[in-house]
Amino acid sequence: MSYKAVLADVDGTLISPGLFPPPPPSLRLKKAVKECQKKGVVFGLATARSLMGVKELVEELDLQSPIILDNGALIFDCKEKKYLWESLLPKKEAQKTINYLQEDKSLRVFVVDDEVRLNDLSKVIKWKISKIVVMDVTQKKAEKIYQHIKKNPFVHVTKSISKAQPLRLSIHVTNIQATKQVAVLKLAEHLKIDTKEIIAVGDSSNDLPLFLACGLKVAMGNATADIKEMADIIAPTYEEDGVAWVIEKYILKKNQNSKIKIQKSNQIQNSKKFNNLHNLSGEKKDQVLILVDKAGRLIGEASREDCHIGQGKAHLAFMAFIQDADGKIILTKRSKRKSLWNDFWDASVISHVLPGETVIEAAKRRGKEELGVEVDFRDLGAFYYFAPHGDSAENEYCHVLIGKTKKVVEPNTVEISEIKKMDCNQITEELRKHPNAFTPWFKLSLEKFDLEKSL
Repeated sequence: MSYKAVLADVDGTLISPGLFPPPPPSLRLKKAVKECQKKGVVFGLATARSLMGVKELVEELDLQSPIILDNGALIFDCKEKKYLWESLLPKKEAQKTINYLQEDKSLRVFVVDDEVRLNDLSKVIKWKISKIVVMDVTQKKAEKIYQHIKKNPFVHVTKSISKAQPLRLSIHVTNIQATKQVAVLKLAEHLKIDTKEIIAVGDSSNDLPLFLACGLKVAMGNATADIKEMADIIAPTYEEDGVAWVIEKYILKKNQNSKIKIQKSNQIQNSKKFNNLHNLSGEKKDQVLILVDKAGRLIGEASREDCHIGQGKAHLAFMAFIQDADGKIILTKRSKRKSLWNDFWDASVISHVLPGETVIEAAKRRGKEELGVEVDFRDLGAFYYFAPHGDSAENEYCHVLIGKTKKVVEPNTVEISEIKKMDCNQITEELRKHPNAFTPWFKLSLEKFDLEKSL
């Protein structure tokens, strides 16, 4: 694979966590970045820090490309010295988060309001907030704060290591669309490259969205367990110049005989059974789907594009309704990135069954990819439908599944723009008032199956 960009986190990846200002990069890293950029390959940052927190690194490394800041809320062009994109917290959600955090007087909290870091939250005036940060809390307290804020479907919250000795975490709160994942998609569009051509290097939980968007996922040797589990490769630690090692090996093609650790889990994912998994950076036209007849009998395979263009080809799909701990059904609004019925309300999880999967396996996979939860589903049955949409169509034999979760869902913003939770009576009333706000298959499924009795 010929990679066209490398995106590296800062704290715990390039430098020891929590050092302000950041220390000068090593001569090895400076040389590697210089040679990388000379080859025409982008080297950028994807960090929770604001511009003021990486200014010295940008200058020392002579970065010429856009960088991702504030955990994905901002993209700054180092060459043109201007912001290319922003996704700020709505004032209402920022106020709600600040009010909650102010209940604990022991917390160190700051906000970045129009590029100004404010430790005194009463001095927020412009409400152009890119992030709210809780600094240096214990793991126990971080988890409590994280779980509380995570319940708000309009914000994105992550954790990162802010100190190594003793171990302390920080909590980062941004707009729901302000994630490293979404920012990578915006950056790739600007650079006119495919996200599969990007190498991501990270160490902490707030790098999970970064990994979701990029082609090669590299965890530092000092990375947290969740990052290492998702990674394709384990690099040396930041103390051993792990990022320089990545550039040398994958861009400059040096150290070809050096030993690397390849994650077993990803070796399995690269097997034939899973070689057509969804790219979480969006829909894959060449993804292979299962062709069926109108009775659901398997008759072959075809690309996703062929299954949807014109009148399409009948293929195997599913839609799943998930009930939360309060007995409400989770409904999702399809992302504007969707090629069909974007911005329409739908069931909790909707997707295709891929070769080598059962319907239940496909639903469990997409539950984790779209909502961040693993659910045990039950299959209620299936129906065939055809629904034209401009020059394309949905032509599916669709299974209807139900399941329950007590966990807080975390929508993948590439797939889902919004969620809401309703009981069956509320869904019926909403359908009566706004029938055109829902996808055709959603309405058909409720005509054919009694959801309330099935749950």
